Amino acid sequence: MSDAEKYYQTPPILYDIESTKPIAADKQWMIPLTGSHDKPIEVSLNATEMTKVLGENSWVSPTINYQSPTNKLYVYIDYAGKESYGSGQSEIYSLPVCIPLSKYLHCPIERLALKNSYDHHEIYNVATFNNDHTFYEPNHSGNTSIFYGYTKPNVYEVDSPRNLAIIVNTFLQDHYQLRWMRLTINDHPITLKKISFFLTSKYQIYFKLLLILLPCLIIYNYYSLKGFSSPQALVTGGFLTLFASLHTLIWDLNYMVVGSLIIAFSGVFYIFANSLYKIIYGIGFIIILFFSQQYYEGLNKNVFMQTGLLAIIGIALFIKEPD
Repeated sequence: MSDAEKYYQTPPILYDIESTKPIAADKQWMIPLTGSHDKPIEVSLNATEMTKVLGENSWVSPTINYQSPTNKLYVYIDYAGKESYGSGQSEIYSLPVCIPLSKYLHCPIERLALKNSYDHHEIYNVATFNNDHTFYEPNHSGNTSIFYGYTKPNVYEVDSPRNLAIIVNTFLQDHYQLRWMRLTINDHPITLKKISFFLTSKYQIYFKLLLILLPCLIIYNYYSLKGFSSPQALVTGGFLTLFASLHTLIWDLNYMVVGSLIIAFSGVFYIFANSLYKIIYGIGFIIILFFSQQYYEGLNKNVFMQTGLLAIIGIALFIKEPD
């Protein structure tokens, strides 16, 4: 069974990209549907004239007491249904609003994409069904397709805590028939598939603190081995250690932090002509290369840009052993 077929039957589990844990049920709502193309969403009982800013048949979520340590609000909408051959785009509109909503009160919710823009009229987010985030599975009859799609999470800056609600509306072309639609919010980015720990920034501060061990290791080896291997080894290994340490501090993805940290330790081993530097450098490089392909979804120019210099340095170190 394809992903589109599975998701058509049952809404998939969504994950917090930082903690890699499933999004809590109290941050998700199934949007009621009518089956009609003209008015596909059931109008909420608590809809008012103010909340109909996105159209007469807008759906309004229950009031949310939103509290976030990041002061960020990510709004994510996914959906599934059937599509027959046709033309034209269908669209989804979403907008977070303060509760109580009043034209006399300022609502401190700002869409980050427009924060530095002069065009503040586009206060809502628009997503089309025909985008890169849709999976299709042709039906056996050949004239319709089952699809599952999701909007790119839209991010807002919110003064927390705040009572708010999300308004949702959609415009459907005749060749679309929705089976379900779901609204999800979170204070971190949302992902469809559970991702590896190495593709997050979780606990990376502890890895960065391990840099403290580098000078300790250098001092220990210096006194136990009665000095450095050679001036050439000191300069080359010292440069490698400094270069990798800076990458460890700068990056905020675990695979880059861990890989760079391991490469920094290989530089120390190079300084003292310890042949283990080759193995250690290779481990760090493989970690970066492997997870870089996952992060950039394939072997592409972004992967080469991230690993190209490391590959050149690694080849040079394998050829030029310390004196």
